[in-house]
Amino acid sequence: MKQKYTFGMGLLLIPLISFIVWLCRQHTLINYLNNLFIIATICFITLFLLLIIQEGIFDATSFGFRRLKYQLSSKKKRTMIEDDEFFNPQHVKKEDYPIFDWLVPLLIISLIYIIISIIISLLL
Repeated sequence: MKQKYTFGMGLLLIPLISFIVWLCRQHTLINYLNNLFIIATICFITLFLLLIIQEGIFDATSFGFRRLKYQLSSKKKRTMIEDDEFFNPQHVKKEDYPIFDWLVPLLIISLIYIIISIIISLLL
């Protein structure tokens, strides 16, 4: 049930925001399509960044910097933080990364709106 609600909100959210912005500007179809494209693109980029962060793509970078900081520390400090998991990490990534259930459907919906707005614009 929650997935259907998320899917329905995703279907309505981008056109509704585009309609509200369209009401504040000139009332032409081209302006509405431009708003739809811009808002769908912003949503797509934001959701894609969330997906990348949730999948742990930056964990390897963080691991490298923390490991380098540990290696460049003095011997006295290195023995002090040797058992610390943060400053002396042993594993690059976690075993499992939870991803929000609503993220992938909204990402696909925003991509579909981008494609639809491009196709309709080319047909006009």
